[in-house]
Amino acid sequence: MSNLEKLVQKRDKKIDDLEGLELQLLKNANRSKDDAPDDNDAGSNQQPKPVNGAHRPKHKSKYLVGEEIDSICRLREDISTVISDVDQVREADSSTPGRRTGAIFVEFKDQVSAHQAFQQVRHPSPLTLQPKYIGIQPKEVIWQNLNLDPSLRITYSYIAIALAVATIIFWSIPVGIIGTISNINYLTDKFHFLRFINNLPDPILGLLTGLVPPLLLSSVVSYVPYLFQWVATLSGQPTSKSAVEWAQMWYFVFQVVQVFLITTFSSGAAALATKVANQPTTVPTLLAKNLPKASNFYLTYFIIQGLGTASKNILNYSDLFSFLFFYYVMNKTPRQKFNTYAQMKGISWFNVYPKFTNLAVIAVAYSCIAPLVLGFAAIGLFLFYLSYRYNLLYVIQVKTETRGESYTRSLQHLMTGVYLAELCLIGLFGIKKAAGPSTLITVLLVVTALYHMTVNQYLSPLEKYMPVDVLSNEDEERPLLRDNEAGTGSHTDQPDRSLVHRLGSGKVPAVLLDPLANLLEPRIFASQEALRPWLQDPEGESEERNSYTDEQLKNAYLLPAMTSKPPKVWLPKDRKGLSKHEVDENEKAGLPSTDEGAELGPSNEILWNHDDFTTVPIFKQATRY
Repeated sequence: MSNLEKLVQKRDKKIDDLEGLELQLLKNANRSKDDAPDDNDAGSNQQPKPVNGAHRPKHKSKYLVGEEIDSICRLREDISTVISDVDQVREADSSTPGRRTGAIFVEFKDQVSAHQAFQQVRHPSPLTLQPKYIGIQPKEVIWQNLNLDPSLRITYSYIAIALAVATIIFWSIPVGIIGTISNINYLTDKFHFLRFINNLPDPILGLLTGLVPPLLLSSVVSYVPYLFQWVATLSGQPTSKSAVEWAQMWYFVFQVVQVFLITTFSSGAAALATKVANQPTTVPTLLAKNLPKASNFYLTYFIIQGLGTASKNILNYSDLFSFLFFYYVMNKTPRQKFNTYAQMKGISWFNVYPKFTNLAVIAVAYSCIAPLVLGFAAIGLFLFYLSYRYNLLYVIQVKTETRGESYTRSLQHLMTGVYLAELCLIGLFGIKKAAGPSTLITVLLVVTALYHMTVNQYLSPLEKYMPVDVLSNEDEERPLLRDNEAGTGSHTDQPDRSLVHRLGSGKVPAVLLDPLANLLEPRIFASQEALRPWLQDPEGESEERNSYTDEQLKNAYLLPAMTSKPPKVWLPKDRKGLSKHEVDENEKAGLPSTDEGAELGPSNEILWNHDDFTTVPIFKQATRY
């Protein structure tokens, strides 16, 4: 973090402290009944007595000893000094235009030009203009990672990979212990001193082997994705979007290795890795011997995840208690209460997708070994679907949008289940010495890998680059969806006219919701022509364009610390008019202040309009890019 960013954080922190002290003064003054004028005298020229009275917060100049100092006055002086320091650093940075930076931002007149430039490299050095990204919003830039030297960025990336691998390996210690608990019957057969467990009552033994391991596993794993997000930021990723993608990939690896494989093998990742490295051909045999044993664990795992986690998502009691605690106990000033009330809980795709992708991988891997798992998996995933549909519609919002890339990455990860299933079948047939089926499955494994590689080779560029011949100059000048385009095309490719008419009516017909219709007739029910009238906006709402102020255009790609203004001091209006006096004093000290939008209630509680944020003086409409 740069010195400027530290100064800006220090300035904002001191302003927050000033609001707390001012609120303390207002509450102290309004608790008194005789030493301040009442409402009738608030508009007069008489100054409220508490302005210089005993109600003002004070502190000692030298900790517990020394002269008593007015805390509010001293804090105003400190804030003015910090603001001056921020201005000096900004002036020093802006006065050196020749200073080298590690990134450039380029705007183009249209999407075609942007994608043409994105697909080309016009520099002899392979590290120059790398990495490169398109469609990045200013809020997605990780500014502290922009000025990294290319060699340093590469070094950090390998260190991050090493940390991720080490996390996956050493996390096997607690996860392996949980896996052994689920297979406690096998342990009692091998270790005689554990045989007393078999004498436990059946309900307790069932809880010990069925309910406790999944709950423990979910708790242990819940902290890992945020560790990976932190590592991704330290690895030099220049945007939050790329950091999320990095965290998603490695968290999925963690999920497969720890939640699936290590729990299945009930051994440490280090021991498993050593065994596989020494004898790679034993992988199918290991899978064949261990996967069937863990099937009971995953039967309960799916149900516990579906019933427990999904219902927890709906009830959301932890977030409710957290909100109540912070809003009514910890938050004191109007700013703190507004920030807690106005901010929705965020969802992180790097945390969500790997968990459910791993569930699907487990189901696919067990589809040929223990098909019963598929039914339990379907129930668990359906319950998750209900809970997340509700939350995404009404409760949470996406903080870092990956524009669909997290979804496509998860689809790629699903192939892991196919490979594991095929390897396990090879092992099962090998154990039974069935040469014919073993050969067929081995050929299928090779064909699957070749097909996967071929598809990725030809389709992966389309996930990153837009074909430049898709949009012509004529296409740029006309709407993307036109009325006369719904019926274009040859007679054989043209969808049913009645279907197009129903689509254009504004409602999706029930036949489109039938997955079999999409599967059996994709040329009709999943075609661009069929969906075009439904996507049309006859009211013209899609023609809405964002307009930016000159300040937004000028500061869009600058470090936020270079342009952020001192927060406006927000005080609640009190019954005795003292807030007006404090606002004037802050303004004299060069601190913008207001007492509008909030007031002290009869019991000195903070009151503000929860229904209209436009009345809140610190509310800012987010910029839409």
